[in-house]
Amino acid sequence: MFARTLLTRVAAMFGSVLLVAALASPLAAAVPATSQVEGVLRAAGGVPAADGAYQLTFALYDGLLAKSPVWTEGPVEVQVVGGRFGHALGSSKALDAAVLGGLAAPYLGVQVGSDPELPRQALRAAPYALVAGSLACVGCVAADSLANGGVSAAKVGFNYAGSNTKGGAALDVSCTGCVSVAELAFDEDVDLGGNSLKAKNGTFTGDVSAKSVTATTFVGDGSKLSGIPMPTGACPKGQSVTGIAADGKLICQPMVGALPADGLATVSNGLLSNQFQDKITAKDLGVAIPDNTGATAVSTLVFPDIGVAQTFAVTIELANTDLSSVAVVLLPPDDKKQGVVVCDPCGKDDTAKALVIELPKTAPQSGDLGKWVGQNPKGEWTLKVTDTGFCLPQKPGNDKLCDTVAKTDGSIVTWSIAIQTLSNQKVSTAKDSTLIAGGGVQLADLDPAKVTCDAAHFGLMFASSKTQAFYVCNGKELRAFALDEQGTKANPALSCWDLRQKQPFVIDGVYWLDPDAGGPGTAFQAYCDMSTDGGGWTLVWSNLRGGTGKFETAMKWATATTTTPLVKGSLGDDIEQFQVYTGLAIWKQLLAAGQGEWRYTWANDYKSPIDHAHKCKLALNGTAYTLALSGCSNLKGGVTPGIVAYHNGKDFRAIDSDATGCSLNYSNTPWWYVSCWDGSINGGGQNSGGGYYNGAYWVNSAKQWGADNGQGAGNGWMWVR
Repeated sequence: MFARTLLTRVAAMFGSVLLVAALASPLAAAVPATSQVEGVLRAAGGVPAADGAYQLTFALYDGLLAKSPVWTEGPVEVQVVGGRFGHALGSSKALDAAVLGGLAAPYLGVQVGSDPELPRQALRAAPYALVAGSLACVGCVAADSLANGGVSAAKVGFNYAGSNTKGGAALDVSCTGCVSVAELAFDEDVDLGGNSLKAKNGTFTGDVSAKSVTATTFVGDGSKLSGIPMPTGACPKGQSVTGIAADGKLICQPMVGALPADGLATVSNGLLSNQFQDKITAKDLGVAIPDNTGATAVSTLVFPDIGVAQTFAVTIELANTDLSSVAVVLLPPDDKKQGVVVCDPCGKDDTAKALVIELPKTAPQSGDLGKWVGQNPKGEWTLKVTDTGFCLPQKPGNDKLCDTVAKTDGSIVTWSIAIQTLSNQKVSTAKDSTLIAGGGVQLADLDPAKVTCDAAHFGLMFASSKTQAFYVCNGKELRAFALDEQGTKANPALSCWDLRQKQPFVIDGVYWLDPDAGGPGTAFQAYCDMSTDGGGWTLVWSNLRGGTGKFETAMKWATATTTTPLVKGSLGDDIEQFQVYTGLAIWKQLLAAGQGEWRYTWANDYKSPIDHAHKCKLALNGTAYTLALSGCSNLKGGVTPGIVAYHNGKDFRAIDSDATGCSLNYSNTPWWYVSCWDGSINGGGQNSGGGYYNGAYWVNSAKQWGADNGQGAGNGWMWVR
């Protein structure tokens, strides 16, 4: 209803009002919080609006065309007289100086009642006095605009260096690198008062004077050190140095405690240790479990004397068709009756076919294996397994375990004992470390017969003054290395087996032997087979087909039993060029120095390959040298020699001690006669005894030369080791 002609008048009033307000405000007075605006309201016909109260709304905009105001006030009631009005902006809603200061192009809009807003008018400078009342700016006053000395020290809030007042010297400079050391010069001593000077290094060209000097290390020749007493004396036995007194005397204290038993690793920086992990597995593995026959499967394990166990564990592996009918008992060395019941029964049903038990991970049903921790478990351990149920081969999975013919059900697959030991007998070096001796290394002097060699002792080495050799365990047997050449006249071996042990790489040939090791017997030469069946065989008796005047003819008891080897022909590498006979007393010595084995080989003719070979364990028992052959097996050919089949268990005979009279019929040759002989290496003696051919017989007796089947007279050799 009102014409929007506040316009020019309002704009003009704004300009004059703001200017007047600014000029009228004293500089020292506080800046007012409002800004006066005046204007004229006209009716539609251009005449002044009627006198009265009108509702006006005022708004500030950032720009002529801005859509939204940044500040509004009203509607407020304004009195109009003769069309004129006036109002203090910010009287009902405060003007925000920060808002005003942020306007780039401020405009004022006025709305009468609910009429549309009148055309906006640009603001002049007067309202910005509000902004100046809280001035905050950077760079709003350039340095060139300030006169020299225009800012007094009283107006500065900090101290200059060198002054005790504001604008003067700083009281607490805190910076690094802000002043170069080169810029510093002291015209008198630096007094730090009660404070300390700390530095990584210090260099002084003059004297250092101090109440006390503390240092980790003094570097120098010490020639000018004075007043420092040098340590003197020594601590008594059983005491150690704990300090040095002011006068230089050692301060000693008794040593407290001792190195723990496992402290070797600590004092050697981990290079040495006397703690070991040892596992011993039973040798008799795969022992069949009797199938409900009342018998028990038994397997033994001999645990060596390794040391005290720090940990102790037993592992048992079984196979059976029905573990619910199986009971397992372990008998320690000190208990051969009750033992430890590992499990009884060892399963819930017959579905499981295999069982692995780890003790003490799985607690035994009764008994205590824990007591072996801290003890030496050396000795024989026995595992017993009993099956009280019949196996059923028709059930799935049972056919491979159930043997109805042998009446067995599964087996003790394997079992072992493992311990961690704190040894008082051996020391090991750390992995990848090297043991270097400043002097000689002396191996222990042990008797080879009393040393255990198995997988747990692989690499074990020792020497033996008894055999003049050093030994290495290869995990199965001891291999000897002679400390000087063996098998010579000056240094004979005990036997061919002994020689092979001491010098593993010796070859077939003739060597010197002394079976009684320097006893009353005389050393002699003998042929050694070092290549057949592991080697170490001493040739003790041979007989070649044909020929007369053989040394066993008319041999009496004393010669037949005690003579060192008698040789006919040229003793050398070709065993078809000589014959040999050795007394049985020598045999016994050679057997004792070896493996207790005997071997008989036979060929049907000269230059013919061996047709038959047989090996047995041999003992010559009693004063009659009774023949005791056992554990025999064919090495070649399929015919058992007559000496094994016919003469085993018989006494030895000679012409002057032959109750059978057999030797009289066969050139008085010695043999284990029994009415009279079958397969004798003597054959027919010296073409006597009814025309039987003179040579070695494998089986029977015949008036013919040898054939491949072992019949007739051929060439024969007997060996012992």
